[in-house]
Amino acid sequence: MLATSVLLMALEGTSEARRRRRHRSYTVSRTLGLGLILGGPTGLSVKIYLANAVAFDFAVGYYYGLGNDRGVGAHGDFLVHLDLVDTRDLDVPLYLGVGAVVVGDRDDGVNDNEDFEVGLRAPLGIAFEFGRVPLDIFLELALIVAFIDDDDDRIGVEAAAGFRVWF
Repeated sequence: MLATSVLLMALEGTSEARRRRRHRSYTVSRTLGLGLILGGPTGLSVKIYLANAVAFDFAVGYYYGLGNDRGVGAHGDFLVHLDLVDTRDLDVPLYLGVGAVVVGDRDDGVNDNEDFEVGLRAPLGIAFEFGRVPLDIFLELALIVAFIDDDDDRIGVEAAAGFRVWF
């Protein structure tokens, strides 16, 4: 009788843990998010959860770049999340990561050389992941260290906001 009670409690606890992991704002059971990002860059955003607190994000769009560099580019980041709020209706993870950015300079009519900048990217952001709909809204700052740049090596900060729908 005691063994049966312990087994039932263990199964109930496992079921509860599965419900919580599956709930995690659709980011565990639905691992692919597609959406828009505004700021640095303005374009398309993709995020893929690799594990419960680990993700990869990618964006492609128009960058203002460092200094006067502007153009189309892309970035990819490896992210780690820390839940600040984790409820049935809303998860609010703080995330930080490291990645790379590549931006092709636009032709400004002054310089005939069309170079590009390549750099490291360190984002810090916060997401609002809704539990009842497969949607998140995010705000992010990213430190950029450009090590290939047609002007000079530069350090800057990009800001962005956006949303993603989860599949």
